[in-house]
Formats: sequence, C-alpha cells, structure tokens
Amino acid sequence: MVGWYAEAAYDVLAARRTGDQDLSLFCRYEEFDTQARVAAIDSADSSRPANDRDVRTCGLTYRPIPNIAVKVDVMNFHNGARTAVDQVDLALGYLF
Repeated sequence: MVGWYAEAAYDVLAARRTGDQDLSLFCRYEEFDTQARVAAIDSADSSRPANDRDVRTCGLTYRPIPNIAVKVDVMNFHNGARTAVDQVDLALGYLF
C-alpha cells in the first residue's frame, strides 16, 4: 500500500469564543493505492485500477462541550476504474 493525505481545519467560533463550543470546517485530500506493489502473477488483476483512489472529504465538526462531537462530512471518491461511489457520513463522538 502506498498513499498520503493532507488535512486542514478552521474553528469558525475561535474569534468570538463564548465558552467551550467549537465549530470547525475541515477538508482532507488523500491518495492511496492498496495494491501498489503486488506479485507479478497478480499484476494482470482487472480490479487493480479500482484500488488506485483519491478521496476529497469536506465537512463540519460541532463540539457543544469538550467531550462530545457531532460530525457531518461528504466524501467524493475517484478511482482508476471509474466505479467509485460518493458518501455522506454523520457521526456522534464521546471522549471519556
């Protein structure tokens, strides 16, 4: 497997902080190939282009208090086989 990613976020409530709340916008770009180096016998695998992917993710994370996070993001997938499917994620997190 070979890959890399970069991510940036900005807390839009930081300028006028009125408590523990955070509202962060974030974007991430990643490229990865889960079969970058395979044995010669497997190199003719027709699904290989589907394993060479790049993903663009953007979303929001809201933390009403430091231990709870509500997150929504949209993931835009691309692969060499042109078979990728985009997705929307919604998550609730608790830090204990």
